[in-house]
Amino acid sequence: MKNKAAALLAALFTASALSVSAFAAPPAGADTSKSESYYEAVVEETYNGTYELYEQLMCGEIVFYTSIENGGMTPDSVTIEVPSNVDTELTKDGSPVSFKSNTPITEDGSYILKISVSGDQLMSAEDNEVYYTVFRFRIKELPEGASTTAPDKSESVPEEKPDTPDTSSGAEDGTGDTSAPSESDTSAPEEGTAPEEQPSQAPEGDPTLIMQTPAEDTIVLTTKGGTEFYSNIPKGMITTEKVKLSIGSETKFELYHDGKLIDYTVGDSIIGIGKYQLFIFDDSGDKPAEYDFEIMNKRVSALTEYTVPSGCVITKVLHEGSRIRSNNSSVTLGEEGLYSVDVLFGSYSFTESFTLDNTPPEFVLDRVTDGKAYGGTVTIMFVSDDIDTYEVTKDGKPMENKRSQLSEPGKYTVVVYDDAGNSTEQSFELEYRMNEMAIISLVLLGLLVVAAVVFVFISRKKFIVR
Repeated sequence: MKNKAAALLAALFTASALSVSAFAAPPAGADTSKSESYYEAVVEETYNGTYELYEQLMCGEIVFYTSIENGGMTPDSVTIEVPSNVDTELTKDGSPVSFKSNTPITEDGSYILKISVSGDQLMSAEDNEVYYTVFRFRIKELPEGASTTAPDKSESVPEEKPDTPDTSSGAEDGTGDTSAPSESDTSAPEEGTAPEEQPSQAPEGDPTLIMQTPAEDTIVLTTKGGTEFYSNIPKGMITTEKVKLSIGSETKFELYHDGKLIDYTVGDSIIGIGKYQLFIFDDSGDKPAEYDFEIMNKRVSALTEYTVPSGCVITKVLHEGSRIRSNNSSVTLGEEGLYSVDVLFGSYSFTESFTLDNTPPEFVLDRVTDGKAYGGTVTIMFVSDDIDTYEVTKDGKPMENKRSQLSEPGKYTVVVYDDAGNSTEQSFELEYRMNEMAIISLVLLGLLVVAAVVFVFISRKKFIVR
């Protein structure tokens, strides 16, 4: 870790609410004689491109820095910098080893760093509470032929290719990742990237041409043709976590997202919600070998059952911290709340977590009564705290420059969406109506006009008589 990282270290951030799920038992090595309650803390991971470090925000207050992402694998040394007010315990291949903050870890192996902090060190916790998290990583030499290109740690959703290539000079797609600029249509494909030809739809692949074997901290996938690549989830998995692929630089492959070919740089984390298909082109058979997976939102609605693919076993399911019943391959979801699913694939274990939310978002239309509003401004007031976005149509047409305050006469429909995809719709008509003072002013103005006309008429009559 670079010396610049020291300038970033801050033991405490501005207090925020703790986001935790109760854990059934204290972490290994804890003193259970004390009347303490143990909770697994949620950690938010962000990448700082200036210092090339990962910032881990624990409990919304405690910050530590790492040179690798949680769950990552690297051939290089790993450095972790933690504040002095936390307790740490490091194991290598299951055995305890010494740990010193900001000291490089260089030996190959699978590491687990347990970090815990007592409640008296937090502004939003009780003194008898202990919050902890687990940081996992692996140091291992790259397999022969694997790509050594540094990943794009921005973790942006991979750029989708259009159905037909844009042949205009200098044309660019303004969305997607910000890695190296795309080559022209006539240039040769780079090693470790998708082939140059970009079909409009995904080819027909064969998932049976890929065998998968669990390793310590990864899954080894081997095609019938002998091509080997690595992933952090089994094929066919539905996950809420980011997916990481390690593919050899000589391997010819294509990656599709919801049926569209996308640019993918080996080593990048895949986080975009949707269905993915990875096709390996080798001598496996008449069709390319296919590896598929799906990434779903961490907040979901209308989900009644969660299943894992063949070869995986569900070992434990928690709902709001309490264990619930499940079978080997699926769990029935009932009440809303946070679910945590422990999955085992051979010797490889991982956890999937998501929140079930079937409650539609709430919002209020100020000044609307029985679908009508008379004059003035109608304000859209959001009540729920998980609002994702909203849409407004006026007289049947979407408003391009939507706003939360509506004042023009017309028929409106407002649809509000939350993070889980639930929606609520309300319609109303805003009619033009003058206020009482305007009406009185017009009446007075009319009377003045009539009086003026009468006055002129009488004056002209008197003048004629004389």
